[in-house]
Amino acid sequence: MIVDRSIVTVYADIMSFVLAMGLLFLFRRYHRWRDKVGDKLFTALCALTMFNALTNAVSFALHYQHTGWPLPLRLLFPTLAELSVLLCMFVWFLYVDYSIYESWDHVRDIQKHFGIPILVCAALFVYNFFTRAFFTVDESMLFQPTPLFILIVVIQYSYVVLSILAVVRYVIRHGRIRFFSIMPVLVPVIAACLFTIFTPYSARTFGFALALVFIHLSGMNKWRFHDSESGFYNRQYLVSLMDLIRTGKRNYQGALCLKAKNPSQEFYGILRMELPKDAELICKDRENYILFTENAQLSSLEFISSVVSEAVEGAEERKEIAPAGFSVQIEKRQETENPMEFVKRMM
Repeated sequence: MIVDRSIVTVYADIMSFVLAMGLLFLFRRYHRWRDKVGDKLFTALCALTMFNALTNAVSFALHYQHTGWPLPLRLLFPTLAELSVLLCMFVWFLYVDYSIYESWDHVRDIQKHFGIPILVCAALFVYNFFTRAFFTVDESMLFQPTPLFILIVVIQYSYVVLSILAVVRYVIRHGRIRFFSIMPVLVPVIAACLFTIFTPYSARTFGFALALVFIHLSGMNKWRFHDSESGFYNRQYLVSLMDLIRTGKRNYQGALCLKAKNPSQEFYGILRMELPKDAELICKDRENYILFTENAQLSSLEFISSVVSEAVEGAEERKEIAPAGFSVQIEKRQETENPMEFVKRMM
């Protein structure tokens, strides 16, 4: 039995569109992660996947019209489809980086440097409209790449390679990533790309849609370790750190113990703003919070303590927040304690 590859591709793109739209609806309606940067990146991935599925489906559907579309119009939808694939790869790279470091500043830094290839590709697509140097589309809407099209493919998939390298680099330096596993996300994308290369069917968009499912599940798993009210880590996260402490991946030397008798969302906002970007603040209960540090210098803890205390007191004086009953205490690991004993004492 001969299966028309255009029909198969259109069905796959429709499934991808529906899956991405469903995930986006569930995410925005029920499972928002309360993480502005992570929310925006995931939303962008869903939107780009839907856009790529739509442009692919339209391109393949027009194959049956045989109405002699003018060349610029024939080139439009494949160009938009390839550009959306590139953007999807790039945003996926940004999402992986943010999932690793949880730092918007870090994302902005790599965005400045690794966003340049997108501008290069955009210029190549414009150039292709006039020269057909990279690909063309015949009168029956069949996509026909030239040997130079491999340049665009290399730029697209370079972001997948960069994502893998970022994860490997982090694991070597800091150990296993707690809440993000790249393999369940990476395998559907790679499998779909290989399927597209070695078969007559286009499955990249379906691979992106499946990857979104795993990203969504990973995000839900991550928030099992977060306090629902403050958004900081909870005691369950502290328990999950024990394996890293046993293997020496975490070597805590001191802790900052914070207490607030009347915390509020404005108070939590001050903590997020004044604490170091990579700080892992743990909510022990509704009034007590703890920040572990691997820095053995007492001056470092004193500096953080003074900055946070001054920010809270200043906000209270300006009546920007209600009196929080805030206090800070510095704890250092004793010479006779190992890191595990120190953490248990703080719990």
